[in-house]
Amino acid sequence: MDTPISIAPMIQWTDTNYRNLFRLIAKEPLLYTEMITASSVVNAYTHDKPLHGWIASTPAEAPLAVQIGGGGGSELATSELATAAELILSHMPQPPTELNINCGCPSNKAKRANFGLNLMRSTERDRLRHSLSAVVKRVGNRIETISVKCRLGIVDGVDDNDDCDDSSVGCADLKSFISVVSSVGIRKIIIHARVGVAKGLSTGKNRTVPPLMYEVVEQMVTQFPEITIILNGGISSLQQAQSILSGVYNFDNDDNNKPWFDHATSQSGYGWGPSIDWGVFTSQSSTQSAQPPHGVMIGRLAYNNPTAFHNADSLFFNKLDKDPTFREIVEDYIDITRAREFEFCSHGISQLAKPLHNLFKDVVKDREYKQTLDQLLIDHGKNKHHNKDVGSFSKADVLNEIVSHAMATIDDEILDSHISISTKI
Repeated sequence: MDTPISIAPMIQWTDTNYRNLFRLIAKEPLLYTEMITASSVVNAYTHDKPLHGWIASTPAEAPLAVQIGGGGGSELATSELATAAELILSHMPQPPTELNINCGCPSNKAKRANFGLNLMRSTERDRLRHSLSAVVKRVGNRIETISVKCRLGIVDGVDDNDDCDDSSVGCADLKSFISVVSSVGIRKIIIHARVGVAKGLSTGKNRTVPPLMYEVVEQMVTQFPEITIILNGGISSLQQAQSILSGVYNFDNDDNNKPWFDHATSQSGYGWGPSIDWGVFTSQSSTQSAQPPHGVMIGRLAYNNPTAFHNADSLFFNKLDKDPTFREIVEDYIDITRAREFEFCSHGISQLAKPLHNLFKDVVKDREYKQTLDQLLIDHGKNKHHNKDVGSFSKADVLNEIVSHAMATIDDEILDSHISISTKI
């Protein structure tokens, strides 16, 4: 499948509610679920618990990819990953386009279970091969694409009180990693163009502190022409995404205008621990001329400012943009919520309202809208414990009332403007 642009899997963001909102803005970009842990799916199924909370989706969300985490640490984990993949594909209301295996998550949860970023360790190559091979054998003939998401490598054992030189910085050989992935028949890899730091950085800081090194991703595109390689990390606009796909990089500050190798080797310290020569991660790059990636994956922009994707269909897929008004988006989203009322027994009003929180990003009075929405949700949470009548209304009706009051802070001229022309009116 041709995927020049996709939306990254993001915990607590890219759930079915967000994905349906996004589809009211753009139809073509590939969407990813939140990461689903293999052990959770297998455990729920074993104990006859519903899988709906993980696999809920609608036909409108397509094209959709499911990301799953697991496969590290033991033979049981290897088996669980393949079993979970099969369960997900068997129970999803609509079959996804892609199944993605997470080999880059630096969270504590992933580290404790020895999956995610830990699967990039050179000592885990056999485990990685067995896990991926088991998934391919189990479900490879049932889905269009199986892919892997990873980082450039892994830094391990960094301690705030230790000195650190090149020899103490562990880095998984990215070429070796990709070769293992390719050897089991997987032909798509999404690379977050930063190394992952296993100790000393939070999950959030792992998304910002290690410098971006797009050059390394480019070299992998050149060295593995049979693999579809998607670049992830640091993309803050659709215009930047277009530039990256054409091999030109544009940045928002002077420091990021340095050549990639200089940029990588010059940044260290960051105030969290010892200085690291980040440039060691480019030491095995080929001297061949590099090629741009086959596609890009965008994360934080997608939830910080979803309407920034109003022209994604035309820019990247040569399709007509949907270009609704803000009011139409909200009304359609409420209608979707009403139609799926029976599915949302475990979804609170705040969870249903969350995708609408950043809908008016960069619009005049956006702050007033957010503050009003937040306060109304707080008030609703308090009232439902004291007013029995609150529970008698449908969630869609309650959501509609709350959001309508919040939208009253926005001028009608903006609400009824198409999203392509309505910012900063």
